[in-house]
Amino acid sequence: MSSGLFATCGLSFIVCKWGKNYGGQGYVWIVGGFEPATGKALTLSTARRRTADFIAFLDSLMTAWPDGDIVLIMDNLSVHKTLDVRLWALAHQRVRFLFQPTYAPWLNLIEPWWKRLRNLALKGRSFSTIQAVTDAIAQATAFWNAHCYPYRWLKPV
Repeated sequence: MSSGLFATCGLSFIVCKWGKNYGGQGYVWIVGGFEPATGKALTLSTARRRTADFIAFLDSLMTAWPDGDIVLIMDNLSVHKTLDVRLWALAHQRVRFLFQPTYAPWLNLIEPWWKRLRNLALKGRSFSTIQAVTDAIAQATAFWNAHCYPYRWLKPV
């Protein structure tokens, strides 16, 4: 989605997604945000998928994008809609949540980017610890941001 679909100036459109990757000792959950207009991305790795982790990610978004309003395009994961997240949103008026329809992941631009991140971080590699997976995700995100570009949606509508 490009910001041209919305006529509001000064908005950053960021798409969010939780992903699960495997390490040798369990799971690591990655929540990610992506701004299609610039290609800039942010990821946060967590041991569990909890409201507190998602709020920490939202706080990181506020730091990474300090100016202007932000529209978060998200799926309908229960963590995205908890009372604590809603209260956080009330306290941060420059952030708006936009939920995609159920069973429509192709409407979220982070899906193809998520595949690229997994290819950068995980493809052809094996990890013996969760920390190694977390480090690989962080390094891949940093690499992506060093080489990012505006993202175009090629899916026909």
